[in-house]
Amino acid sequence: MLYLLMIFSATFILLWFRTNYPPYRELADMYIIFFIIGTMYWTLDFVVSLAAGKNQINPPPYTQIINTITVEKNTIIGPLPFSMKIGTYVFTVAMCIFFAFYIGASETTILKVPSFQIVDLGMAGVAIVTIAMAIGEDFIFFGLLAPTVSGIGRVISMGNQVIGVILSIIITPITFVMYHFLVYGATDLSSSMFVWMFATVVTSYTLVFRTLVFAHCLHVTNNITLKIASAIGVAAGA
Repeated sequence: MLYLLMIFSATFILLWFRTNYPPYRELADMYIIFFIIGTMYWTLDFVVSLAAGKNQINPPPYTQIINTITVEKNTIIGPLPFSMKIGTYVFTVAMCIFFAFYIGASETTILKVPSFQIVDLGMAGVAIVTIAMAIGEDFIFFGLLAPTVSGIGRVISMGNQVIGVILSIIITPITFVMYHFLVYGATDLSSSMFVWMFATVVTSYTLVFRTLVFAHCLHVTNNITLKIASAIGVAAGA
């Protein structure tokens, strides 16, 4: 329920962005559609999960395909002990710190982000909107697409979870790179490689630990650090 509230909040932010900054209306519309599709899929997964819960002895195959990280919380390695949960959070914080220093010091963008000007929205506005956009992309690609591809892999391999995960780790990053290439024009090989590596690490982490916290933290760190760096002249804007 908390995650659903976060999705609705991000949608309202983009609706505000769409209304007040007409030049970026198409960009906002694309993300709003993301959230609408994602919410519909999330609802479908929730309904299917309830139905499957009544037939746990022999659940139908489609329950493994209609699958989202936001609904299905079971990890592929079973329940996580408290120490491992703390370890994942420490690792997440460490990666965020690394991203922030790396982007600022090397003038490199890990992910291609929208190129609207800071003077239009102000730093606070850019921060809020880029956070909303990052949540939308993570929700669609890592929260919905990654587990769905993994579920399809499990079904076509007669229940082999490893094959499902491997298939998702291959397909999800490629799709994520293509999306950035088509929408933001990430045409250079270096930028595309960073996007691919980011998506590969995040997809793997998300499928193993069944949480989008890692994806959101890294994605938001990238976007906000880039905008701050652009504002103070450390790095060129996207």
